[in-house]
Amino acid sequence: TINENNNFLKFINVAKIKGVLYKKYLDKVTKINPNILLCRDDKNRIELYYGPFNNKEERKELLDKLLANKFDQAYELEFTKEEFDKRCNY
Repeated sequence: TINENNNFLKFINVAKIKGVLYKKYLDKVTKINPNILLCRDDKNRIELYYGPFNNKEERKELLDKLLANKFDQAYELEFTKEEFDKRCNY
């Protein structure tokens, strides 16, 4: 278990896009919450994230909302600031 006092950042991964990211899909995601991050994985695929979150409750509420709106591939994850910079601040 990872506690609140570590160096891990809390996120929600909404989707990993292997092809083209269409505006219609992005609009559906941003309608739920506009604070979306567009990132890339190590294979240069687009990843959509929400975060970083300061607490688990806020993240859980948004994840539940995503799942209720048929974003069935959404899940919670945590990674270091270094990994975040590598994926999202390129």
